[in-house]
Amino acid sequence: MALKKNITDLDRHVTEGNIEILNANEWYLEGDLFGLERVINAWDEKHKQALARGYTGMRASGDTLWLSKKNWKDFHIYEKKLTILWRTSA
Repeated sequence: MALKKNITDLDRHVTEGNIEILNANEWYLEGDLFGLERVINAWDEKHKQALARGYTGMRASGDTLWLSKKNWKDFHIYEKKLTILWRTSA
């Protein structure tokens, strides 16, 4: 795994919850539908947990390989809402 080569003590960070690696299909989709509000609420909860643990914020990265054309409009709305949510909570 490329991360293990570049992140010291990756296993410890994962075990302690400092780093999470999530399956995109499981995170974003319910069945084959993108759950806009569900995912926004889940990110908001992850962000609150990070702040409660003493972090000043969090970083997230992902890909859109899971994204189908039927979910594109909701995904675009989701990205706008997340940007607004995190800017106002900073």
